[in-house]
This record gives sequence, C-alpha cells and structure tokens, in this order.
Amino acid sequence: RGPRVKPLEGEAGGTAAAAEKQTTTELKPRQLPSLARQVSVSLGARLEEGRWQGRDFSDLVFALEYRKGHIEHGEVAVDLGIGKVRARASADLLDVEAIPFSLDLNVDRADLDQITTMLNKKGTSLASGELNGQGSLRGNSASLPGSLNGSLTLTAGPGEIHDRSFAAQSLFRIISLINLQGIISGDLWTSSSRDVLPYYGALMLACIDSGTVRLQPFELRTPAFSGRAVGDIDLTSAQLDIDAATTSLGAVDTTLSFLPLLGRYGSDLTRVYLRVSGDSEKPVVEVQVPKLLPRTIHDQLAQPMGAVVHSHRTIDCGDAGDAMR
Repeated sequence: RGPRVKPLEGEAGGTAAAAEKQTTTELKPRQLPSLARQVSVSLGARLEEGRWQGRDFSDLVFALEYRKGHIEHGEVAVDLGIGKVRARASADLLDVEAIPFSLDLNVDRADLDQITTMLNKKGTSLASGELNGQGSLRGNSASLPGSLNGSLTLTAGPGEIHDRSFAAQSLFRIISLINLQGIISGDLWTSSSRDVLPYYGALMLACIDSGTVRLQPFELRTPAFSGRAVGDIDLTSAQLDIDAATTSLGAVDTTLSFLPLLGRYGSDLTRVYLRVSGDSEKPVVEVQVPKLLPRTIHDQLAQPMGAVVHSHRTIDCGDAGDAMR
C-alpha cells in the first residue's frame, strides 16, 4: 500500500478542489495586458496615394480613438477612382476571445472590380461595375457568423460577375439548374467563357438577423432575363430558403418550342416562379404554381422588374439593424 495523502485543509477531497482550480485557470479567457487596459490613444494618418494587389488608390485616411480597452471610434476612408469607400467601426477589446463590434459602411460610386481585387487574397476580380450602398453590421467575434445583425442596401452595375466567390458560385449553380441559357434567348454568358455573367444592374436590400440574411429583395437584370428573389440565406449552415421569379427579356428560343422543364410551350412563357432550397452547394430548384404561393410572396415577386440601379427604396430591419436609405 502506498503512502496516504492528506487532503487540503478545509476541503473534503482536496485533489478535486485542486483539479477544479487548475481547470478554472486553464479556461480563463485571454484578456488585454494590464497596460493596454489603462492607456488611451488617439491616432490619425493620411496617405495621398498607394497601390495594393496591383490596384491604385488615393487619399487614404485613417483615424482611431482608443480608450482603456475600447475602440470608441475607428474610421477608414479611401478614394477608388471616381468613387469613395468609408467605414466606421467600434469594438470592445477587453476580452480578446469575444470582441463585440459594430461596423457602418458607405460606398459611393466605387469600382467593384477594384474593390473585389484588393480584398481578394488571390488578387483577382470577383465582379465589375459601379457599386453604391450603405450597410450596418453588429456582432461578436466569438460566434461569427451567427451573431451578425444589421442591414445592407447595395446597387451595382452594369458589369460582369465572375464565378470565383461563394455567392457567385451559388448563383451560377441555380442558373445552371433551371437551364436558362437553353430556355431564354439572348447573350446570357460572355462569348469567351461560361464562368462570366454580364449584367445590367443588381440590387440587394437585406436584413441580417442572427446570421441569417433576409432578402427583401435581391434583383438581377442581365441581357437575357430579369430575376427577383426573396427569402433567407443562413450563413451558419449555408442553407437556402428562397422564392424567386424570372422574366425573359427576349423571345424564347425557337429551337426549344416545347420546354420539358415547365411542361408548356415556350411561346406562352412570360414569368417563371421558382423555389430554391437546401444546401447552397447543391440547391434544389423547383418550379412553382403562382396561385399556390403565399399572397405576400406572390405580390413581391409579381412587381415589374427592371430599373434596379440607383434605387432609392427604403429598408427597415427593426431590431436587426437601423433603417437604411
């Protein structure tokens, strides 16, 4: 028999108490160093011109107000060609493993090709066209994307969308599934590649609620068709729950006078209602009967399409974000 070990004084079973103390120490969240929690700093800088990811920018302005572990105000503004991008942010850094933050974004006539190239790690363009809009996001770094709340109002175009981003790849999969390039006439894809989609204009009004993007709506107008979508995109699970409608901008292809997908003659085709659901990498696309749609969804999808660029519509997300104009 080995020697007996005396428990810690005042504890029945000192080993358990010691283990609990050790576990508590190991699980203690990382925090800012003591000095960083006591100092306050104001910083400002301006760069007249520069180059990043092979793209030029000018008039980069940076400002920061830091107070004892809190970024009370951070701001970055930069000119991209004739346009400007401005972002304002605040954050609480006391617990570096769970940082509450807020971000407000304003984009005025910015070059989407330049923005996506500069932000993309590979230095390649994801889309082109003039970008305008506003956004407001709130969240916590410990639980992204599920903690995201806010609102977005964005317009873009005319330009091209490249099949290089998660959102674009999901869009291209949906287009391929409904086989629009075979049903609707017009130059849907560029002549040089089927991974580039030309478009006239795009509009997204969205509320973000606990990591779910609620489209209210999303619109896209291309040389061959216009589309409108309402519904939810769950960023955490990458699940889609979307109702959509597409309208041909030209005559239906005469070589496909009968459309097996729709079970009707092409000459009768005006607007197709769709249901898009499931995983964004393998979405399920179903044709819907308009009369069976909920009235609120039908009314949103039945509105005339077009003239989406520079829309001045208003979105109010309530608790999820501020009203955006």
